[in-house]
Amino acid sequence: VIQVGMTASVSSYAVRTGQQPPLPGEKSLAQPDHTVLLLADFEEAYLEQVAPFGVKNVQPPDVTSGDEAILQRGLKQMVQDKAIVDLSERTLQVYVSFLGFYLEVASKVGLSKQQVVELANHFIMWLFSCKEPPAIMRSTQVRLDLVAVPGITVVDKKPAA
Repeated sequence: VIQVGMTASVSSYAVRTGQQPPLPGEKSLAQPDHTVLLLADFEEAYLEQVAPFGVKNVQPPDVTSGDEAILQRGLKQMVQDKAIVDLSERTLQVYVSFLGFYLEVASKVGLSKQQVVELANHFIMWLFSCKEPPAIMRSTQVRLDLVAVPGITVVDKKPAA
Protein backbone atom coordinates (compact mmCIF):
# COMPACT_ATOMS: atom_id res chain seq x y z
CA VAL A 1 0.00 0.00 0.00
CA ILE A 2 1.27 3.46 -0.85
CA GLN A 3 -0.47 6.27 1.05
CA VAL A 4 0.44 9.73 -0.21
CA GLY A 5 -0.16 12.37 2.43
CA MET A 6 -1.94 12.18 5.74
CA THR A 7 -5.50 10.98 5.98
CA ALA A 8 -8.33 12.95 7.57
CA SER A 9 -8.39 10.53 10.51
CA VAL A 10 -6.41 7.65 11.98
CA SER A 11 -9.33 5.31 11.27
CA SER A 12 -9.11 6.30 7.59
CA TYR A 13 -5.43 5.34 7.66
CA ALA A 14 -6.33 1.95 9.17
CA VAL A 15 -8.92 1.28 6.48
CA ARG A 16 -6.70 2.39 3.59
CA THR A 17 -3.76 0.31 4.73
CA GLY A 18 -5.77 -2.69 5.91
CA GLN A 19 -4.43 -2.40 9.44
CA GLN A 20 -6.00 -2.15 12.87
CA PRO A 21 -4.20 -0.57 15.83
CA PRO A 22 -3.41 -2.95 18.68
CA LEU A 23 -5.53 -2.97 21.82
CA PRO A 24 -3.83 -1.60 24.95
CA GLY A 25 -1.22 -4.11 26.13
CA GLU A 26 -1.19 -6.04 22.84
CA LYS A 27 1.64 -6.19 20.33
CA SER A 28 1.05 -4.47 17.00
CA LEU A 29 0.04 -6.84 14.20
CA ALA A 30 0.70 -4.14 11.64
CA GLN A 31 3.09 -4.85 8.83
CA PRO A 32 4.61 -1.42 8.19
CA ASP A 33 7.12 -2.94 5.79
CA HIS A 34 4.17 -3.50 3.44
CA THR A 35 3.01 0.11 3.60
CA VAL A 36 4.74 3.26 2.44
CA LEU A 37 3.47 6.53 3.86
CA LEU A 38 4.73 9.59 1.98
CA LEU A 39 4.40 12.81 3.95
CA ALA A 40 5.34 16.40 3.28
CA ASP A 41 7.57 18.02 5.89
CA PHE A 42 4.63 19.95 7.34
CA GLU A 43 2.72 16.66 7.89
CA GLU A 44 5.39 15.19 10.17
CA ALA A 45 3.21 15.58 13.30
CA TYR A 46 0.90 12.97 11.74
CA LEU A 47 3.55 10.33 12.49
CA GLU A 48 2.64 10.49 16.18
CA GLN A 49 -1.00 9.73 15.37
CA VAL A 50 -0.16 6.62 13.35
CA ALA A 51 2.62 5.39 15.66
CA PRO A 52 0.39 2.55 17.00
CA PHE A 53 0.57 1.02 13.51
CA GLY A 54 4.33 0.56 13.75
CA VAL A 55 5.11 3.45 11.40
CA LYS A 56 8.77 4.44 11.40
CA ASN A 57 10.24 7.66 10.11
CA VAL A 58 12.95 7.06 7.52
CA GLN A 59 14.70 9.62 5.41
CA PRO A 60 14.03 9.42 1.69
CA PRO A 61 16.95 8.77 -0.63
CA ASP A 62 18.57 11.79 -2.18
CA VAL A 63 17.00 12.94 -5.42
CA THR A 64 19.50 12.86 -8.24
CA SER A 65 19.56 15.17 -11.23
CA GLY A 66 18.43 12.18 -13.31
CA ASP A 67 15.41 11.70 -11.03
CA GLU A 68 14.56 15.38 -11.33
CA ALA A 69 14.86 15.23 -15.13
CA ILE A 70 12.48 12.25 -15.30
CA LEU A 71 9.95 14.07 -13.11
CA GLN A 72 10.19 17.26 -15.15
CA ARG A 73 9.72 15.35 -18.43
CA GLY A 74 6.66 13.62 -16.99
CA LEU A 75 5.15 16.89 -15.77
CA LYS A 76 5.85 18.55 -19.12
CA GLN A 77 4.20 15.65 -20.95
CA MET A 78 1.19 15.88 -18.65
CA VAL A 79 0.79 19.56 -19.45
CA GLN A 80 1.10 18.92 -23.20
CA ASP A 81 -0.99 15.74 -23.26
CA LYS A 82 -3.91 16.00 -25.67
CA ALA A 83 -5.90 13.60 -23.47
CA ILE A 84 -6.24 16.31 -20.84
CA VAL A 85 -9.30 18.09 -22.14
CA ASP A 86 -9.16 21.16 -19.95
CA LEU A 87 -5.97 21.58 -17.97
CA SER A 88 -7.14 24.84 -16.38
CA GLU A 89 -10.23 23.08 -15.01
CA ARG A 90 -8.08 20.21 -13.68
CA THR A 91 -5.67 22.70 -12.11
CA LEU A 92 -8.56 24.43 -10.36
CA GLN A 93 -9.99 21.11 -9.12
CA VAL A 94 -6.64 20.03 -7.66
CA TYR A 95 -6.09 23.47 -6.10
CA VAL A 96 -9.50 23.61 -4.41
CA SER A 97 -9.16 19.99 -3.24
CA PHE A 98 -5.74 20.72 -1.72
CA LEU A 99 -7.11 23.81 0.03
CA GLY A 100 -10.20 22.01 1.30
CA PHE A 101 -8.34 19.02 2.71
CA TYR A 102 -5.49 20.90 4.36
CA LEU A 103 -7.76 23.59 5.79
CA GLU A 104 -9.73 20.76 7.41
CA VAL A 105 -6.64 19.21 9.00
CA ALA A 106 -4.61 22.42 9.49
CA SER A 107 -4.80 22.31 13.28
CA LYS A 108 -3.51 18.70 13.28
CA VAL A 109 -0.33 19.76 11.50
CA GLY A 110 0.04 23.20 13.09
CA LEU A 111 -0.74 25.31 10.03
CA SER A 112 -2.60 28.60 9.82
CA LYS A 113 -4.99 29.33 6.95
CA GLN A 114 -2.37 31.67 5.49
CA GLN A 115 0.23 28.88 5.54
CA VAL A 116 -2.20 26.46 3.87
CA VAL A 117 -2.83 29.00 1.10
CA GLU A 118 0.92 29.54 0.63
CA LEU A 119 1.52 25.78 0.44
CA ALA A 120 -1.37 25.31 -2.00
CA ASN A 121 -0.10 28.13 -4.21
CA HIS A 122 3.43 26.74 -4.26
CA PHE A 123 2.21 23.17 -4.88
CA ILE A 124 -0.14 24.02 -7.75
CA MET A 125 2.38 26.26 -9.52
CA TRP A 126 5.02 23.53 -9.25
CA LEU A 127 2.76 20.64 -10.23
CA PHE A 128 1.13 22.30 -13.24
CA SER A 129 4.04 24.58 -14.19
CA CYS A 130 1.80 27.64 -14.02
CA LYS A 131 2.93 31.17 -13.21
CA GLU A 132 0.15 31.80 -10.71
CA PRO A 133 -2.49 29.81 -8.86
CA PRO A 134 -5.93 29.61 -10.44
CA ALA A 135 -8.68 32.02 -9.44
CA ILE A 136 -11.47 30.55 -7.37
CA MET A 137 -15.12 31.52 -7.28
CA ARG A 138 -16.14 33.91 -4.51
CA SER A 139 -18.61 31.27 -3.29
CA THR A 140 -15.71 28.80 -2.93
CA GLN A 141 -13.68 31.39 -1.04
CA VAL A 142 -16.59 31.88 1.37
CA ARG A 143 -17.22 28.13 1.74
CA LEU A 144 -13.54 27.55 2.57
CA ASP A 145 -13.61 30.52 5.00
CA LEU A 146 -10.77 32.27 3.17
CA VAL A 147 -12.35 35.71 2.81
CA ALA A 148 -9.74 37.55 4.88
CA VAL A 149 -6.78 35.38 3.84
CA PRO A 150 -4.28 36.92 1.39
CA GLY A 151 -2.92 34.95 -1.55
CA ILE A 152 -6.24 33.89 -3.06
CA THR A 153 -7.38 35.25 -6.42
CA VAL A 154 -11.16 35.47 -6.58
CA VAL A 155 -13.63 35.80 -9.46
CA ASP A 156 -17.35 36.45 -9.15
CA LYS A 157 -18.34 34.11 -11.93
CA LYS A 158 -16.79 31.22 -13.77
CA PRO A 159 -14.86 32.26 -16.89
CA ALA A 160 -16.43 31.20 -20.19
CA ALA A 161 -14.89 28.07 -21.68
